[in-house]
Order: sequence, then C-alpha cells, then structure tokens
Amino acid sequence: ERGGGVYSGFSDEAYTQAGAIVASRSEVLQKSQVLLSLEPPVRDFDRMRGKVVISWVGRLQETGQSIVVQATRAGVTLVDVTAVPRITIAQKLDVLSSQAKVAGHRAVIEATHAFGRFHTAEITAAGKYPPSQ
Repeated sequence: ERGGGVYSGFSDEAYTQAGAIVASRSEVLQKSQVLLSLEPPVRDFDRMRGKVVISWVGRLQETGQSIVVQATRAGVTLVDVTAVPRITIAQKLDVLSSQAKVAGHRAVIEATHAFGRFHTAEITAAGKYPPSQ
C-alpha cells in the first residue's frame, strides 16, 4: 500500500527497489486475496468480502471480540496472530512471546548502556543468542 512504510522509516521507493509493487489502498484491497495488517482494517471490512485478513486481533479481549463480529458480518475470514498457542514448538510464531522478547531486549540494551560492561550469552527455546560485544 502506498505510504504503508512511512511510520517505519521505509519509503515507497525502497519497497519498489526490493521488488514490491506499490499501489493505492483501494487497488490493494481489490486485487488481494490475503492481507496482512498490524491492526485489523475494520473500516474496510465492507470492501473485503471473501478475503482473508491476518492481523493482531486479540479475540479474547472486548475490542477483539467486536472486531471478530464485524469481520464475520462482512464475510471476512480473520486470522488472529495472538491465537498461536504459547508453547515451545510454536514460540517462533507467537507474537506475544516475540513482542515480550523485543521488550526484554530493549530493557537489556538500556541496562547495558547504564551498566557499561559486557553481558553473557542467552539460550532460550527459540534459539541461542551470542554475548554482546
């Protein structure tokens, strides 16, 4: 989608150079069968009948339940990425664990800056991370 990477610091030109086709929101909605979205595009559900939306829904929360109802009424198949079971074998797909991991790494980076010394390696169910240098 045109302008889709602006808030992440990526221009349309960067996507084009990487081989992506950049188009208007209407064109993307019309031509796509499966759409990935950070937040469910609720305002566009009426134009998405028969399409699949993969997004961070949070179907067990009140807002997420409302989104599921709206998607169902509009004929949109909704895949909630927060619904992946939080077990070791699925950890690479689990957005809740990965976001917690990112937050944890951010805390370690800030602590490292304040501490001013090296930290040791880390081993988790998702893999091995070498020590900072």
